[in-house]
Amino acid sequence: MLATLMMIAVAVAMSVIIFVWSQGFLSQTSSAAGGQQSQQNIAAQSSVSIEDAIFTTGSSHATMTVVLRNVGSVTETVGSLVASGVSGNSAFTGTDTCVLSASSPYVVCAATGSGLTLNGNTINGAVTISKGGSVTLILTTGTGTGQGVTDGDIVNLKVSTSAGTFATQQYTVP
Repeated sequence: MLATLMMIAVAVAMSVIIFVWSQGFLSQTSSAAGGQQSQQNIAAQSSVSIEDAIFTTGSSHATMTVVLRNVGSVTETVGSLVASGVSGNSAFTGTDTCVLSASSPYVVCAATGSGLTLNGNTINGAVTISKGGSVTLILTTGTGTGQGVTDGDIVNLKVSTSAGTFATQQYTVP
């Protein structure tokens, strides 16, 4: 009889321990999943598209005018704009990257050539696009090796947002 009572007491104690542990585990798992779901909801509402790209060639520099539209349901913040040429291009074979950040008062552009600017360096910090709105960004390349854009070059454009969404488009310079 004493052995039966001891077995019941041990079983009840183990049940209490497992119950307390599972409550803490489920609480942590639930809050982590909720945070991840919140981020996914923001990304699901975010969407930007590259509406158009116009290329102007020149002897001293080339420009790429890129029109972005916010097709999502929330205001977008542009994180970066990347233009890259393919290896078979006659002129533009490099990669131009402009990073726009609210934490930095300047647009940081890096290129494999020289002299890359975005909107003549007139953008200070982040570029936001309201729901349904659009923005025009102008990349001006230098004359460094692989930087000039010429007729027939293939240019890949990629725009990323701070929410982690992106849009890509490939253009052939007319």
